[in-house]
Amino acid sequence: MALEPSEIANFLSKLVLFRNIAPEKLLFLAERIEEAHFHPEDLVFEQGGDATAFYWVFKGRLQMLHLSRQTRTEENLGFLDEGDAFGYDLFVAREIHRVTVQALSDVTLLRLPGRHIRDVVDAIPELIPRLQLMLDSYNLMLRTTLPWVNPEEFVHYITRKHPIFLWLRLLPLLLLGLPILAGFGVTAIFSPQSLWLILFIASALVFTGILVWLIADWANDYYIVTSKRVVFQERIVLLYESRTESPNDQVQSTEVDTTFWGRIFGFGNVRIRTYFGSIIFESIRMPYFVEWLVQEQVKRAQSSLRQVEMKALEETIRRRVIHPQPPAPPAPKPPEPAAKPSRLQAFLADLFHLRYEKGDMIQYRTHWFILLRRTFLPGVIWLTLVGTGIWLTVATLQGTLKNFPLVGVLGLLFVVSLAVLGWLLYNYLDWHNDIYLITNEQVVDISRKPLGSEERRAAPIRNILGVEFKRLGIFGLLLNFGTVYIRVGDTMLTFDNVYNPAEIQREIFHRIALRLQRERQQAAAQDRERILEVLAVYHRLKDEP
Repeated sequence: MALEPSEIANFLSKLVLFRNIAPEKLLFLAERIEEAHFHPEDLVFEQGGDATAFYWVFKGRLQMLHLSRQTRTEENLGFLDEGDAFGYDLFVAREIHRVTVQALSDVTLLRLPGRHIRDVVDAIPELIPRLQLMLDSYNLMLRTTLPWVNPEEFVHYITRKHPIFLWLRLLPLLLLGLPILAGFGVTAIFSPQSLWLILFIASALVFTGILVWLIADWANDYYIVTSKRVVFQERIVLLYESRTESPNDQVQSTEVDTTFWGRIFGFGNVRIRTYFGSIIFESIRMPYFVEWLVQEQVKRAQSSLRQVEMKALEETIRRRVIHPQPPAPPAPKPPEPAAKPSRLQAFLADLFHLRYEKGDMIQYRTHWFILLRRTFLPGVIWLTLVGTGIWLTVATLQGTLKNFPLVGVLGLLFVVSLAVLGWLLYNYLDWHNDIYLITNEQVVDISRKPLGSEERRAAPIRNILGVEFKRLGIFGLLLNFGTVYIRVGDTMLTFDNVYNPAEIQREIFHRIALRLQRERQQAAAQDRERILEVLAVYHRLKDEP
């Protein structure tokens, strides 16, 4: 049965794109929308085809695919569910699809043909800036590589700071640098001395380098809303990288901060408060609309949790009340664990591991670059002493050195080399004994001196308020190591100079999410038991004469 325009208008009124749009305008739009139905594995459209319509998902699930021109591989950009919009290539000049959209289930789509777009935006001018914002986000998503996004996670929104802040950073450079370049250039043309030409070239290189660095620094900061989380990713070229994120179901509230100039030029801050702290989308375009986007994804996450809990309740009632089943047989006895390796075997196997996983525990160490930095000097001195001893021995045996006290010197070199080797071994053990642990219940920082005390700092997973990481310096970025900051109350726990800090941050968030999920499941199970007890009492009283 075909949908009525009033039904379509009511559906659209719940979407962020049409928030605060008058009902009569939505009805005008709904009268121009067509229904489209697809079965699993049907293609809605294919990359490279003509873009002829804009779509909203009324029912079902689809996936969006993109064929990369560089790698020639097809990547999954994520899943589209009820309420999601797609087909933004319709608003691009070429009107060619840059993605493929395929149905994964029986799907009902609301299709707005391209021939009606002009009439719609004329009747609903409020849509123009909103569609432009989402088109810019879509274009940026296709150009940006986000390796940490999961395959089933769809990027609904991605942006940078408002472009005005790029120009505010470039303006002093342009006002100061261009006159200097012009002066050196004119002088180099009319002066026979080559010094002015050298100064012009050098200043042009410096000016260009600073210009490119400022643009890259602005372009590398992203604010992202996905179907799973909100993210702020910050990067300073060759110096620094950080990512702060929170799952959508952990967002507590949102608010918008604007200034006088922000209201004039259309930018502001969106503050997202979570169980782990605050994430600020700073100086972005259309902050109120972006706040609506965040709120929509939060509602979806919470609704998904409620649906899961309701299905669990239905299944429990069906199993325990409607169709009671005998208790399941006891689980089989687990097999005997294999023989544990000896301490020496365990030490040798763990000699240079940066990441070691055992059961639900993951152990991390400081990056090997830190080990290399600590052992470089004693290693060079030790190799020099050994090389010197070998050279003296060969030279004496060949007669190059006559009457040379070889035994005494070798004895001295041996004693010194033993001391240096002990220094090297101490630094290695100092590196080896500093470990960081992540379990389902806590995170632990263990610092143990080879010949001294041991310091152990731990924090329960449930008390973690925020997790951030930073990669500092060119070596940290090139070798992918940095420090993870774990905020627990008023204190800070740090995993210093660990490999792939982004993965450690993700792992901690995963453990937090697992714990919260277990707590919700336990609370839901207790609620279900109480409901079953009420139902049992009801049936007992109902059956009484």
